[in-house]
Amino acid sequence: MDELDLRIGLLLAQQDKVNQATKTWDAIGDRSTVASTLSGLWSDPPRLLPTAEAQIQKTLNGWFRYRALTKLYQLQQRSQAVSQLQVTEQAIAQRAFFKWAGANLIPTVLGFSGLSLLIFLIWQWVSKGKQALLSGTDRVTWETPWDGEVVWQVMIVGFFFVGQILLPLAIQTVRDQLHLSLETFGERGRAFYFLITYLLLASGGLTVLYQSIKPFLPLPDGWFRLRWQGKWVLWGLVAIWRRFRW
Repeated sequence: MDELDLRIGLLLAQQDKVNQATKTWDAIGDRSTVASTLSGLWSDPPRLLPTAEAQIQKTLNGWFRYRALTKLYQLQQRSQAVSQLQVTEQAIAQRAFFKWAGANLIPTVLGFSGLSLLIFLIWQWVSKGKQALLSGTDRVTWETPWDGEVVWQVMIVGFFFVGQILLPLAIQTVRDQLHLSLETFGERGRAFYFLITYLLLASGGLTVLYQSIKPFLPLPDGWFRLRWQGKWVLWGLVAIWRRFRW
């Protein structure tokens, strides 16, 4: 809560609500030395503590650190330090933007392309009838050896109950028993945690799928084929490496 109040105070100060910001910091001043430091920076006249920069570097991070350091350097008339801080912040912002673009641009483009293709196919089916692309598979059938009950079993039991209820509850129970908190893992620790979680969720659904179709084995050639020679394994490893690297 004290850390949250520190950030709320910086947000208020950035909005020129200095009185509210200093009141927020003064309320936790006895429990946080950096709160007294921030209150001194925005007081009139300012009070600069000799350990102000070290406290800000140690306690704050991200945008909040840059705002506090900018205020400190301006009061100390260190124009070069302010310029260097702005350059650093700009570089971090650019890296964050490229990471966001890389993670969202491709799915957005593919989603828009798929939606456009779907609209085109529906329009063609309505306007051209049997000559449309969607009508070209009317005489092609794909017979499955199981009925709708097995399909619902895989969807409801495997991918809904196991994947969305049973395994998440089990993972949360283990975390509570071991007193694990994601906030203490760090970026790579959280990435590894989510990787393990997704593998467990996929394993649960695939296990139910296998047990459901086991009575119908062996399946016809081409069903659920797994080709290790393809490039999909390489793409997956590259994606994992990039996630851990970030």
